[in-house]
Amino acid sequence: MNEHEKPQIDFMHKLARQIVERRNLVFLFVILAAIFTVFSVRWVKVETDMTTYLPKTSETRMGLDIMDEQFTTYGSADVMVANITPAEADELSDRLMTCKRNHNAVLSSCCIVNVCRLA
Repeated sequence: MNEHEKPQIDFMHKLARQIVERRNLVFLFVILAAIFTVFSVRWVKVETDMTTYLPKTSETRMGLDIMDEQFTTYGSADVMVANITPAEADELSDRLMTCKRNHNAVLSSCCIVNVCRLA
């Protein structure tokens, strides 16, 4: 490159230069975006029912629909306990089985899952 040629400035350098030159405008934009985010949080809804994402023709969805129609579930609870020995898990399982309205307690190697009907 000889001394009369200007170096070519790429897009990222142009963008960086514009951001630096108009930094107050960029700060204003960020502040307005943050304010908009605070007010728009109410518009966000979280879907916790995973079956809504399944197509109606999938076997999982059809099976869950049949279970909902044929079985009455008033409520259940899953209890998971971490960092306990198998002996402690067995003892806790025995204590959970003595709970009123307890229909099923399952012991696994890492946790105890307790299923209670609340009806």
